[in-house]
Amino acid sequence: MSLELIGNAAAFVLYLSMMIFIGWRYMKNNESSGDFFLGGRKVGPWMTALSAEASDMSGWLLMGLPGLAYLGGMKEAFWTALGLIIGTYLNWLIVAKPLRRFTVAYRDSITIPEFLTHRFRDRSRIISSVSVVLILVFFTIYTASGFVACAKLFSSVFGLSYHVGLIIGVAVILTYTILGGYLAVCATDFVQGLLMFAALVITVVVMTVVPGGPFAAFVKIEDFGDAAIAGSFGPLILLSLFWRGATAKGAIAGLITGGITVIVWHNLDGGLFAVYEILPAFLVCLLTAIAVSLFDKNKDPQMLAEFDSCRN
Repeated sequence: MSLELIGNAAAFVLYLSMMIFIGWRYMKNNESSGDFFLGGRKVGPWMTALSAEASDMSGWLLMGLPGLAYLGGMKEAFWTALGLIIGTYLNWLIVAKPLRRFTVAYRDSITIPEFLTHRFRDRSRIISSVSVVLILVFFTIYTASGFVACAKLFSSVFGLSYHVGLIIGVAVILTYTILGGYLAVCATDFVQGLLMFAALVITVVVMTVVPGGPFAAFVKIEDFGDAAIAGSFGPLILLSLFWRGATAKGAIAGLITGGITVIVWHNLDGGLFAVYEILPAFLVCLLTAIAVSLFDKNKDPQMLAEFDSCRN
């Protein structure tokens, strides 16, 4: 075993141990379900920002985007990155504050399905049921992409088999998440976000200084899960925050049609179907939810009063 490999192994063991220690450290701060799932709503702006982007981009930014540049050229990678930057900025600018205020007002909702259920006063709990199915199916795909990136990293650096690397990565992530909850996830993501930023800066410097230009990398990008979640839930979040007339029936119809659109569109090729499925799913979900809500004449007066109270 070479000294370089020993050094890399020691660094990784130290890093993984630090992640687990963070989970153990924050375990002591969890005194309620709100603390475990949302950190008691006391996470600061820097940790929130870096944690959100490290969770959202992480493996995709460091592995997927270079793969996209290799497959489609720098032009496609540039427009993709620009769209993500603008979308992220608008999300924080327009959605973040109202969503926080509304979730607190609606019985201190912890999850999006819980918030939508309370917001639309869905006594049948169909919104929660449909949401759970969509999240279970599509977020499994989305989360798997992160585990794949972790396994590939272990395999390329240490020569471990893909499955061994996958098991190690899953075990460490589950350990600190189960121990410390949301605070541990935010803290570990904050550290990883700083490392990602440093890695990106160093990579740019090396690519500029070292002769030979950028290196090529190929990574299969899995955007299906991301498109399904954004296309199904995105319009409903906007409607729940900014439109008084949205109803439970409209939300249920939007969830179902948005999820179906992603699946159907993803399996069709050529022409119009070459468009990334997040766009048609978003539009179908939005228009369906609006149309069904407009035709729903039995709007709950208490639901309308609660919305007016939150908006004011």
